[in-house]
Amino acid sequence: MTAIGERVTDCIDFCAFYDPFFRTCDGRVEAGPDAWVKVRCARQNFVGHLQPIEPDELGYYDLRDPEIIVAQAALARQYGIRGFCWRLRSSGRRLLGSESLDALLANRKIDMPVCICWEVEDQQTDLNQDNARAFIHAVMKYLKHPCYLRLAGQAVLLIEGADRLGSPSEFSRLCKATIRDAGCGEIELWALGANADQTILDGFDAVVEVPPSPQFLANRPALPDLKIINQRFRGRVFDYRDMREWHLARPSRQASRWYRSVVVRWDTTASSQDDADI
Repeated sequence: MTAIGERVTDCIDFCAFYDPFFRTCDGRVEAGPDAWVKVRCARQNFVGHLQPIEPDELGYYDLRDPEIIVAQAALARQYGIRGFCWRLRSSGRRLLGSESLDALLANRKIDMPVCICWEVEDQQTDLNQDNARAFIHAVMKYLKHPCYLRLAGQAVLLIEGADRLGSPSEFSRLCKATIRDAGCGEIELWALGANADQTILDGFDAVVEVPPSPQFLANRPALPDLKIINQRFRGRVFDYRDMREWHLARPSRQASRWYRSVVVRWDTTASSQDDADI
């Protein structure tokens, strides 16, 4: 789980990223019970490696079950999570991953603030205005929902991979104007990701980091002298404290607002057994 923190008076208010997809080796995404196969099959790569990491309270849940989101929201509340940031993708005029978000917002037993993070795929580098408008109109119903997360009255919308947009400033202008004209008021547009801070001068209001940064993974030394169990292991193992200090030492650069994130037990063994970053 990754969480972003918003400072409210003298406390930190946490919001957890919620990914409705499970990724497979060939890049497909799944949400059904078969998507857990790789989690079950994960194995230790070295002595002391905690694998497989199996789900605890909810077991091997199925995201297609509407009661699962009720249980997940209750767990989040129990451990001090204020809301969920839903990661969505788009395919033409269709939002991928929105089914479970619809189930959450339609369930009156749940009182959980949500916001949306749109993942810009690599093939959308030359994002045109028609595609941008399609996405904006697709999320409009969520922005109008009373449970949508707002700061000082403004809805929060995150964009992951904003640096891949052909013109971040044009997208920002179009996004804010379209949402305003639709009667949804003003919005906060936040850039998410490793290169997000480069877009802050292009119309985005804030930056959210996502550790571990690719720069950290590429440039920091991995831990030596591990007792390897999996002789095919070609991955890298890092010290969490080293990662923490590296990120805390990074300057915010141009960002007027820079939201830190917490990443818990980062381990890609389930998806990349022999090539995992741990």
